[in-house]
Amino acid sequence: MMHLCFVRPIRDGADLETYVNVHRPGRTPAAVVAALRRSGIVDCRIFRSTDRLVMTIAAEDDFSMERAARMNADDAEVQAWNRLIASLLQGEGAGSKLWSEAARLFDLSEHSGPAAGSAG
Repeated sequence: MMHLCFVRPIRDGADLETYVNVHRPGRTPAAVVAALRRSGIVDCRIFRSTDRLVMTIAAEDDFSMERAARMNADDAEVQAWNRLIASLLQGEGAGSKLWSEAARLFDLSEHSGPAAGSAG
């Protein structure tokens, strides 16, 4: 399992309420959710801090954003979703180009020491 993190600024004056609403359970198109899962994404979460979005992904070891984009290039519903989301985020691009991958700096599992809750 691989864990990835992506960041993206929110476009000045963007309708953030729309962004939040279309990501609520039951409001993201089923075709988009299916495409995420089909591409190898096991878990995806999006967080907001002021004018930035942070997306974390847990995916199968062979996952690739570029391959996911190619898999969905001809899916009209996924492409419509990508255009909607691109209209709300700062910068150019669609699909995998909407997000900038963040480099991992720390992974607790790589450090030795007592486990959480242990005495000592």
